[in-house]
Amino acid sequence: TLYANADGVLAKEITTSENMLDRYILAKAKAAVLQVQAGMDAYDTPSATEAITQFFEVLNNWYIRRSRPRFWGEEMTADKQAAYDTLFTVLSLMCRAAAPLLPFVSEAVYRGLHGDAASVHLTDFPDVNEDANLSDMILIGDMDNARDICNAALAVRNAANIRVRQPLAKLTAYFAMEQTWNNEAELEYYMQMICDEVNVKDVIIAESKEIEEVAT
Repeated sequence: TLYANADGVLAKEITTSENMLDRYILAKAKAAVLQVQAGMDAYDTPSATEAITQFFEVLNNWYIRRSRPRFWGEEMTADKQAAYDTLFTVLSLMCRAAAPLLPFVSEAVYRGLHGDAASVHLTDFPDVNEDANLSDMILIGDMDNARDICNAALAVRNAANIRVRQPLAKLTAYFAMEQTWNNEAELEYYMQMICDEVNVKDVIIAESKEIEEVAT
């Protein structure tokens, strides 16, 4: 809100974006809403609240942090507007989904987004069933794989007491490559993201036959 007010941004709800990170968090929000709905339909409030908690962990520690250069840009570009629109959309969506569980917090955030005259409790629970599609699920899986690699690499750095600010020559990672990143453009995108996140110059994906060597 601080940056949006400083930039004089009037954000709007969107359904997609040209930016892959935007599309990921939009898909992640819809998946979280479905998990919240399933939990509440089963009278399982712990699983519903866990879905909300996990989503905001990803939103804060991955999407917003990875998007800071876009928010901090001096010029109001289409990409910067898309970042604001995406954040506005997922916050609005999650406020509506979380309203039965977090009535006061969701109301405060929703009014901050839509104005004091608005109330999240006068809106419908979001219906995202028709929006769910295979491409969203693939994107979530692909980005989550990249996040898992980054988290594992940062944990290794921490265990070895090597600060992230210290660049390393390469990172070797193993996972089921045939199940993700199916084209060269996507592979390049994720490899660069991992390099930036863990501060290495190169990322090597190990084949399954190399796992024993990698593990040692």
